[in-house]
Amino acid sequence: MLEFGTVVAGNYELLEAPRVDESGLLYFSEIGYFIDPARGALYRRAADGTVQKLLDRKHIGGLVLAEGGGVVLTGSSLAFWSDAGGELRELFSSYEGRAISRLNDLTTDSRGSVFVGSVNPAPPGGGKRPPGELYRVDPGGRVAMLWDGIEFSNGLGFGPDERLLYHCDTFTNAVWAYDVKSDHTLTDRRIFARLASGPDGLAVDAEGGVWVACPSSGEVLRFRADATLDLRQKVWDGMVMSLAFGGRDLQDLYVTTGVNIDVKALTGTVRRARSPVPGTPVHKARL
Repeated sequence: MLEFGTVVAGNYELLEAPRVDESGLLYFSEIGYFIDPARGALYRRAADGTVQKLLDRKHIGGLVLAEGGGVVLTGSSLAFWSDAGGELRELFSSYEGRAISRLNDLTTDSRGSVFVGSVNPAPPGGGKRPPGELYRVDPGGRVAMLWDGIEFSNGLGFGPDERLLYHCDTFTNAVWAYDVKSDHTLTDRRIFARLASGPDGLAVDAEGGVWVACPSSGEVLRFRADATLDLRQKVWDGMVMSLAFGGRDLQDLYVTTGVNIDVKALTGTVRRARSPVPGTPVHKARL
């Protein structure tokens, strides 16, 4: 059983994209959706609990720390935010001449490449949302499309030896796995774990366990490397959006939550618990 304490609370709606740097600074984002679609920002929490808004930006569904400082984050594009100057530099927003409307969650490999999924808007007036793609952005800026036909791309994370990549595809109610080839392309996409409802964020631990955020049930699940369910932890009665490991020993599990849509109150939080297993490091981006 995990014991969660609240480390960030306030007038937030949906909180996403937690990452912790080596000095203990916690980065996270807010995505407005149910109550105020115009909300959207990047925040940073200091060790003393002070929270600072760093950037107004919509739809930051994922971020990673960048080599040399700053973060790489998503939204309408993949972009680099400079810790030194506070400037935002666009990195990737189109592929082979086609504009990408939104990029969501992301992760990195040991080379510093970013793996990021796109999400397409629903057609005006309703209807089925067009599927998105999974991309790899390498140091130097080269972009490769790795997979298409993804219903709603969400959490991404590598296994400890980087031979497997795990991927939450929300609308399929499943976590998928790919084999990672020596040229850093992907093959053999298959279901790793089927869930009762759509998953959101994802993190991987040092034993190959896959941790998944479940928005509709307010839970965190841990699957062993063989895909058997090892832990089902209720976090709270609202939405559970994303999660990440941090701390010097990578045993601090940070979980972001969102508004309870039945109450219609802004109650997104960041919560933290001690994990019995350390996380797998998420490498810094080198873009």
